[in-house]
Amino acid sequence: MGHQQDTVKLMGGAIVLYKRGDNNDGTWQARLELGGGKRTRRSLKTADQAGAERAALELYSKLKPRADADMPLNSIKFDEFWDKRWIPWVEKNLSIHRQRLHDGTGKRYIKPYFDNCAVDKITVQKVENYVGWRRDKGTKRPAQKTLLMETGLIRQALDQAVRWSLCPVMPRIKVPLLKTDPNRAKRFGFDADEWFKLAQHMDDWQHGGQHKLHNHQRQIVRCLVWFYYLTGMRPREAALCKWGDVKWTRDGLAKITVMNETKTGTRIVFSQPGLKPYLQELENLRKDDGSTEEEKLFLFKPGWDPHHTFRNLLTEAELLKGPDGHDRTIYSLRHTYITDRLTNGKHHADIARNCGTSVTQIHKHYDHVLPEHRVKELTGYPEGEWDPATILAALRFAKQNGGEDFDFDALVKSAGLAELENDPWGDKHPALRRVLQPDESDLPSPSSATA
Repeated sequence: MGHQQDTVKLMGGAIVLYKRGDNNDGTWQARLELGGGKRTRRSLKTADQAGAERAALELYSKLKPRADADMPLNSIKFDEFWDKRWIPWVEKNLSIHRQRLHDGTGKRYIKPYFDNCAVDKITVQKVENYVGWRRDKGTKRPAQKTLLMETGLIRQALDQAVRWSLCPVMPRIKVPLLKTDPNRAKRFGFDADEWFKLAQHMDDWQHGGQHKLHNHQRQIVRCLVWFYYLTGMRPREAALCKWGDVKWTRDGLAKITVMNETKTGTRIVFSQPGLKPYLQELENLRKDDGSTEEEKLFLFKPGWDPHHTFRNLLTEAELLKGPDGHDRTIYSLRHTYITDRLTNGKHHADIARNCGTSVTQIHKHYDHVLPEHRVKELTGYPEGEWDPATILAALRFAKQNGGEDFDFDALVKSAGLAELENDPWGDKHPALRRVLQPDESDLPSPSSATA
């Protein structure tokens, strides 16, 4: 660089104006001393001294606060921060799973939301408003867990931006989560008819692939589906399950030890009847899938991802969409297991213990099963028994046709039906009014009464 000419000092030397000796256009330059060892040089883009002094003073007033706040003198745009600073840091310091999460979520949602604004201009309000923007984007409403995850990614990135002095320190960001679709609290699996349809479809589907390897994969997926359906285990629990973890009871039930590395730690899972033939088939299939001896210790090959094949299976069977309008996943098989157990009258505590969850979670996510799927159990009577209204109607018929020796009142009392008899118009039991006060021609006989 050429030597300085026509030097002018302002603010006690904090601003020095000069012209470069190798520059013939006479443009003024400025050297700014901003304190704390921070300094910068800028072209003022004018040959007029008065204009240069005004520009230098204005520039100093903008940069001095940034220097005092230990922020970079040049503001950086969000896209540049994310792509050139943040993602390279993520790739160097975080797991491959977290790398994919940051990269994919950033491209789809985070970068479009911040719209390449300056990083140092991002406010707490801007971050907190992400939730509302995200909920309104697209047709699929994200779950609360998804929103928590995504806002966590933003906070993590901005925390690092603060450490790099790219933006000022922010107070604790609180994200008020909006209520999600109430149906998202419900967890839907396959009802009885849908499961029967899926099971039937898999029998032919497993042999309908494009080639031998394709069929082999389909057959393993079929075994996987039955495994989830009959155990209620989580995908990661199944992925870590080894053949040595499976024992058999005298009744032919699988007694499976879940590994400690899973979500809720080690526990024992008992399967429903019928799992053994599917595991025997799976064991034979695993012999020819190219696995190493170590990989063959596991029920399912480590690293194998069945989700794409399972999704295609549901699409072909026309079962991809659940009753809430969302796509079903492999996890839907766990929901099916829990729903089936509830429908069959099993206790919440027993189901929770076998599934590695809490009774609270069972009530929270599956109480829609009751009474929707147990109307008969809630309103009916054991086979061969009559309900009180029918018994009373039958006794009335018997009284009318049994002669003078028929003690109707005593029979009503002994049958425990006095309350119904004392409520002749069904005021306490309006649903039974017609049965309690039938027309004479409509009175049932004991042989024709139904429960």
